[in-house]
Amino acid sequence: MQAAGGVGFAVGSDPDWKPLLERCYQRYLTAVDSIPDAYSLENVFDDLDRQVYTDMTGVHLTPEGNRVLAGRIGDLISPGERGAAR
Repeated sequence: MQAAGGVGFAVGSDPDWKPLLERCYQRYLTAVDSIPDAYSLENVFDDLDRQVYTDMTGVHLTPEGNRVLAGRIGDLISPGERGAAR
């Protein structure tokens, strides 16, 4: 992969990345139920049988992944839908 400025790096090459994500996710799980208007989108792609990530980071989405995620966010913020899928 190439980062901005042409610097190359291997996905997952930083050994601190996974533990950091795990700690952040645990903090999120602990706090999310007490935060008004916080919604989990962690399962938004569960029913899809096609690729939604452009790489193995679990961060960068394909156009289809962006469409699905944007649609779900739209559903959550539309009048009458708020809180429907916390």
